[in-house]
Amino acid sequence: MMTAAPSARPFRWARATVSKVPQSSRWEPFRWELTEAVWCPEWVADAQASFSQTLAPSGASVSRIMAVELFPDEGEGYYLNCSLEKPAWFVHWRLDPEQVDAVPDIRCITLSYNEAGRLMDAQEMVESRPIDLDTANWLTDFLSQHYQPEPKKRARPASFKSPKDRLEA
Repeated sequence: MMTAAPSARPFRWARATVSKVPQSSRWEPFRWELTEAVWCPEWVADAQASFSQTLAPSGASVSRIMAVELFPDEGEGYYLNCSLEKPAWFVHWRLDPEQVDAVPDIRCITLSYNEAGRLMDAQEMVESRPIDLDTANWLTDFLSQHYQPEPKKRARPASFKSPKDRLEA
């Protein structure tokens, strides 16, 4: 766990909660599920606070407050998130399959669609919850200052084909 305060990049404190959800199965009476991901405007960390804080887990849920930073080089991922019908917080968490009474470990909260995709490509658990209007506006403001879409590139014909073959394709 990092012990430094967030850097000069824009950030917001967010809380994620993973809870036990009962299910009707004789083999698995419950499953863990992301039940909340919200911006915490009321939570202000002092200079000595850690970069993230795990709140005391109850038997039925685990919550963690983390700083969600925005990085200029993740602009494409933020843009993709904002272009969704419902922009979302993406929460990465793990559950140790070797432990009988394992409790979820919330690893990160992000607003980048691409970062969430990279985690899922690595077979990690990522769930999402819709963001609030204030966070959506904050993310949109960041994009307007830091994101420039890459210009579309012209599709070039394959150099190994003859001009006649290119026209037929």
